[in-house]
Amino acid sequence: CALLSTGTIKCWGYNAYGQCNVPSSLNAVAQIAAGANHSAALRTSGAIVMWGRNLNGACDVPADVGAVKAIALGGSHSMALRTDGSVRCWGLNNFGQCDVPGSVGTLKAIAAGCYHSIGLRTNGTVSAWGSNMFGQTIVPPGLSNVVAIAAGSANTPSRSSSMAALLVGAGMPSGKRRFPPSCARSVR
Repeated sequence: CALLSTGTIKCWGYNAYGQCNVPSSLNAVAQIAAGANHSAALRTSGAIVMWGRNLNGACDVPADVGAVKAIALGGSHSMALRTDGSVRCWGLNNFGQCDVPGSVGTLKAIAAGCYHSIGLRTNGTVSAWGSNMFGQTIVPPGLSNVVAIAAGSANTPSRSSSMAALLVGAGMPSGKRRFPPSCARSVR
C-alpha cells in the first residue's frame, strides 16, 4: 500500500482476503500498515480503519483502544501505540504476541512481526514479546540508544543512534535454518 499526499491510500498485490480493497470513503489518513492478510489506516483524527482477513479478530479494533498515534500489523495481530505511550494489541495470540508485558514501560514506536511484537521505549531501549522460535524476542544485553525498530517474519532489526544496525533472530547456521511461513503468504 502507499499513502498519497492527498491523505488517501492505494493498495495492490495479493488480494485474496480483500486486504487491497481500500474502503472508498477512507480519507484524511496519517499512517498505514500491512499485515499478512489485513491492512489498516490511522486517520488524522486518531481513528483506526481496518480491512482484509479478520482472522481471530485482527480487524476488530477494541473499543478501549483510546487515543492512538501509531499502528503496526503482524501476521494476524494488530497493535496500536496510544498517545500516552502504552500499547494495545489484539487478534491472533497463539505465541503471546498480544500479551503486552507489564514491564514494557512508555513506548515511542512499535513494530509487529509474524508472531512477535516489539516496542521502542522512550529511553532508547527495546522490549519484545511473542514467539521466540528464532531468538527474535531476546533483546541483546546492553542494547541502548536505539532510534528505530522493525520486525520481520522471524527477526527483529534495530538501529542505534551510532548508526550501527543489529539483527536479532533466525541466527541458525546456514543449512539448519527452518523459517516459519513468511508473513507475505496466506495464513491458513
